[in-house]
Amino acid sequence: MQVITNILSTLGRTGLVLQKHAPTIAVVAGTAGLLGAGVTAAIATRKLDDVVDEHQDRLLAVSDTKFHDEKERQKALTKQYFTFGIELAKLYGPSVSLAALSIFLIGNGYKIMHGRNVAMAAAYKALERGFTAYRQRVVEEHGEEHDYQYRHGLKKEEIVEMVADEKGKEKAVKKEVYTPVTDDFDQPSIYARWFDETCSQWSSNQEYNHMFLLAQQKYANNLLIARGHVFLNDVYDLLGIPRSSEASVVGWTHDGEGDGHIDFGIFNGLAIKNREFVNGHINRLLLDFNVDGLIYDQI
Repeated sequence: MQVITNILSTLGRTGLVLQKHAPTIAVVAGTAGLLGAGVTAAIATRKLDDVVDEHQDRLLAVSDTKFHDEKERQKALTKQYFTFGIELAKLYGPSVSLAALSIFLIGNGYKIMHGRNVAMAAAYKALERGFTAYRQRVVEEHGEEHDYQYRHGLKKEEIVEMVADEKGKEKAVKKEVYTPVTDDFDQPSIYARWFDETCSQWSSNQEYNHMFLLAQQKYANNLLIARGHVFLNDVYDLLGIPRSSEASVVGWTHDGEGDGHIDFGIFNGLAIKNREFVNGHINRLLLDFNVDGLIYDQI
């Protein structure tokens, strides 16, 4: 019984793997089939001259034959053309059949992949709606400040800074700041990215980076107005940030349910690093983009 169970388990896993890769298998098989159809058609064409010559000989034979009436002669010609059609079908039939099967496989692979994309988009939308509703409840119960903390994994701490007054005398001032909850915190959201030396458009000059980011944000908003939509990968490209798979389906729409504008999060006053960047103290910045969410199904 254990052997049978293992066999059934192996078959089940194999079937699942084949089902998972079915679109790829179908497209690859269909492409190979089209190439095969082209090869077989080329081989068949080499035999076409012989078939045509035999057909011409039979037509000449019919022409040389004496018939009792015109109806009988037309009947003989029809038979010869019918025979010629059958010979052509035998000659090119395998190529046509293989090409038709290949087109079916490619179309079926596309259909499977399209169905999966629709299902994935629906699942993402449901998750997005649930997360948005959750954030609304947090805002209603605790306010926008707590929503920001929970979303970005921050905690509020009180620090003491030495600040000089009008007479130049320093005094201790208590100040509340946000700090990461954990030491390994590195980005507020899954779409946030560091604009630093890893980006091809980054410069060691802080002032240049500041002006560049503002210019690219303005350009992205103009693109949103002109085109009606902008994917997050489009913005990543503008900034020299490597693309990501999730950024290929999320972004902004001009007349959608989102903010209607693109914000890189440069002037996020709640983030210490952002304030330091804007004030010229550091030349790298964590950009947290205000994406509307999934827009792939809206275009």
